[in-house]
Amino acid sequence: MSLLQIQKFYQKIILSQILREYVYSVLLLNLAVMVWSLLIWSFAVRNPRNIKMRDAFICAAIPTVIFDSYQLLSLTRVL
Repeated sequence: MSLLQIQKFYQKIILSQILREYVYSVLLLNLAVMVWSLLIWSFAVRNPRNIKMRDAFICAAIPTVIFDSYQLLSLTRVL
């Protein structure tokens, strides 16, 4: 068996054990935590730099969007 075949075999085994409802609930929880952390980072950037909240939000949103797009990409590969 090649490495790709082994990977697909284990992926089928893992997906057979995971209910899709749990995956969607984890996705929803991840979204809530992402919004919460975005607000925390916005205030963390705003207060020491004395900049507008809009600018701090944009600054904090850039890494948040990159990280969340990576997580969504990983999740779509699993499903």
